[in-house]
Amino acid sequence: MRKFLTKTFLAALVGLVLASNCEAKRLPPVEVNPVEKDGIQYRAPNWETEGRKQNGGYVEAWDLKRNKRLWRLLVYKTRVNPEKERDVQDVFITSLTFSGNELDVTN
Repeated sequence: MRKFLTKTFLAALVGLVLASNCEAKRLPPVEVNPVEKDGIQYRAPNWETEGRKQNGGYVEAWDLKRNKRLWRLLVYKTRVNPEKERDVQDVFITSLTFSGNELDVTN
């Protein structure tokens, strides 16, 4: 009986240590591969830059010959609950694909 309790205690202790280490770590968003059509590259940058109001949710079109951004579009707005941590509420685009002439955005 004593060996059983010792093994159970050790297993519980290891589980708590592993859980405490994993809980605080958040995985970074998936890097989205850009897609190209007719010399235009479509990108989904994930982080706030250049005055964007949120992380994720944006698609950009780039002219590859001139290496110039043509436009940026906010595809969806993320509503943030101020009582929760901001970074756990971010919603990121995970893929861009073309279906005919339509750009499909998945989050």
